[in-house]
Amino acid sequence: RSRVEGFFRGVSPYAAGGHRSGGAGAPGAGHRTSGSNAGAKGLRLSLPYAVEACFKGMEGDLHNLFPAIGEVNGDRSNFKFSEKLRGTSSYGKCEVIIDRKRQRAMIPDRAKGQVARAYLYMSNRYHIPLDNEHINLFNQWNKKFKPTYNECLYNKLATKAQGNDNPFVTKACKY
Repeated sequence: RSRVEGFFRGVSPYAAGGHRSGGAGAPGAGHRTSGSNAGAKGLRLSLPYAVEACFKGMEGDLHNLFPAIGEVNGDRSNFKFSEKLRGTSSYGKCEVIIDRKRQRAMIPDRAKGQVARAYLYMSNRYHIPLDNEHINLFNQWNKKFKPTYNECLYNKLATKAQGNDNPFVTKACKY
């Protein structure tokens, strides 16, 4: 039931850019149709090779991959983060609260800094736009919730394996 997923799972600037196979927008030179994205009624995503390579880089970026409970990650979907929500967690000891009606999610304090630094990194590295509300929230969380020893160690190991760091983590860690 639990599985490891990235916080950005399913986020892509081209997620809605699919074309029906064989139609006017069908793949042409320099495009590849991804069979794994085949959907109902023959819907397939057509991505330029450069875009697909960038997405694969995003998807496998070690600074974006953290253990997450699949059910919670799926339920959170692309809901906005919120500082305060009323209610209790529906996930046992997992302290995440999701308000489906308002499409908001609240995560525990212990996760806020790491989530903020991952989002700020991904936005910066891959030019993923964040709204002003989240830029402000993530900057507040980054400042208030400093990296733990384990987050610093993970950043160091990911940097060694991947060849680049998360500067939002590196800046605060004492190596």
